[in-house]
Amino acid sequence: MHGLTCAHVDQNQVAHLECPDEYYISEILYANFGLNEGTCGGYTADDSCLNVTVIDEVKARCVNEDNRMQSCSVPAYNDVFGNRSEERRVGKECRSRWS
Repeated sequence: MHGLTCAHVDQNQVAHLECPDEYYISEILYANFGLNEGTCGGYTADDSCLNVTVIDEVKARCVNEDNRMQSCSVPAYNDVFGNRSEERRVGKECRSRWS
């Protein structure tokens, strides 16, 4: 296992999630396109800005055990996730392709 890494993207930009060579995105641990507090591995979201559908959308785009993707892109556009706020954060887990 390589460990937890996080990404931040501003509204109307694209988050690029990537694991090092020989690793793949194995899990999305946190994803919210709303106001976030804390640091990587300990994010929390303000209930008024929590968008509970985001993690499922990010998982659908980035986690595929059959394909074991090293990277993926997630748009932070209002027409995809709604207009909750201007901050988006994602925490992902990378694992070795050979484990």
